[in-house]
Amino acid sequence: MKNNLNKHKALIHIQKKELGLTDDEYRTILQSVTGKTSTSEMNYTELSKIINSLNTLLVASGKASLGYISPTKSGSSGSSGHSGSSNNSGKNRRPTTFLEAVKSKAYATLGRNADARLKGFLQKMNKTTLDECTPKELRRVMGFLSTLQKQAKR
Repeated sequence: MKNNLNKHKALIHIQKKELGLTDDEYRTILQSVTGKTSTSEMNYTELSKIINSLNTLLVASGKASLGYISPTKSGSSGSSGHSGSSNNSGKNRRPTTFLEAVKSKAYATLGRNADARLKGFLQKMNKTTLDECTPKELRRVMGFLSTLQKQAKR
């Protein structure tokens, strides 16, 4: 089983490189999907969720997916909060797409003023909502949020 885990971790890192994700973007995705910031802390089910989430991002950015992991192989309960929809109605549900990860990080970083501050930043990109953004624009927003986080730590 450890060999499979290592293969999955390697695939995730290939996907990360293919997407051109920064370390902050990558760790935000890991955190939003599994609640963990490192693949070394993850089990088969969690690694599978990351692979499938990164594949969704690859396809959304016009690239081919790099592997598919069946969610039933690990024997998990099936109610992981990972659904095909991006309906954000459940407050305790973990985000499963990069768009949801950006939204989650925005609200965590910007707090109560998240909507107003995001609106101002999005206007500079001629957008009104995050939903209108391309994957490249979402990475730009994630970079903006990462910069704000770093500044807040100083």
